[in-house]
Amino acid sequence: MTQTAQNTQITLESDVWTLISEVNCTFVSVDGSIEVLGMDGSAPSLSDKGIPYASGQGEAAATDTLSRFVGAGTADRIYAISRGRKTNVFVSREAVA
Repeated sequence: MTQTAQNTQITLESDVWTLISEVNCTFVSVDGSIEVLGMDGSAPSLSDKGIPYASGQGEAAATDTLSRFVGAGTADRIYAISRGRKTNVFVSREAVA
């Protein structure tokens, strides 16, 4: 897997799980509440629940974000969702060759 370095803001459409990274990353909810879920393979279903973060909250890449989702097997993707409204998430990650 190859992924370029990124420092960007991603808009989460209302009630849609959005892939925010395939590697450990730093993320912060910019302007609303979100849920974050690590997955091994396809995107979560709408009924799946993630770890909640309020506006202004997030995680640093140093927390090894992917390893927090042991129920997903070997999580290799991080998804986020905003329930009921659009929300922006700032994401920063290193390049992976």
